[in-house]
Amino acid sequence: MMLAVPLFLVAALVGFALVRTVAGESVLPTEVAGAPAPGQGVGSPTLDLASDRAVGADTEPTEGRFELMLPEGWGRFQEQRQYPELPDSSITRYVSEDGSSTVAVEWFADYFQEHSVDDYVSRLPELTAGSGGQFVPGLDVPVETDREQAGPEPARELTYRLVDSGLLRESAGAEQRRTVYVRLLPRDDDLWLVSVSVDTRSETVGRTELFNQIAPSFTTLA
Repeated sequence: MMLAVPLFLVAALVGFALVRTVAGESVLPTEVAGAPAPGQGVGSPTLDLASDRAVGADTEPTEGRFELMLPEGWGRFQEQRQYPELPDSSITRYVSEDGSSTVAVEWFADYFQEHSVDDYVSRLPELTAGSGGQFVPGLDVPVETDREQAGPEPARELTYRLVDSGLLRESAGAEQRRTVYVRLLPRDDDLWLVSVSVDTRSETVGRTELFNQIAPSFTTLA
């Protein structure tokens, strides 16, 4: 299992090309749907209810299944990730054709046997900002979910921004800013994260057209 680059940063900072590269190795899509209809754009994509499955090193056939609304025509990628001082996780990532927007579902199996939600939140700056980047915290609020029974802790929603000044960039004008919305969902002993990452210039549309539609639709399947 490889040590991947920080959470959400692959597609977020350098576009679709680096989404396909983790730790110097090509990450090929397990399936890619058709391209969006002309003029549809990534800001207001068509969403369809879809089921999928996160796969870890020791995942049983009945584990890791989930359902949520997803944009049509987005590429699908999966990876396993190792974190310092946190359990390993499985990530299923959906990326717009131009790489500008990302939906991700991350699954920490048996997370609450030794950890709390605060353990993850407190490590977000080091997990996401990367070398030379900046983590800008935003909202951190509890959220009620009506699709499933609550887990061992309340669900939470976070908003934060990532700023990549680019150590090799020639001017400050090349600075890249991303906004990430994430819902943390405890389910029994597992922790699930549903996130949307967009260019900060499109953050309002990213919340209303993507996150506010996708996050509430998420549910785990038996």
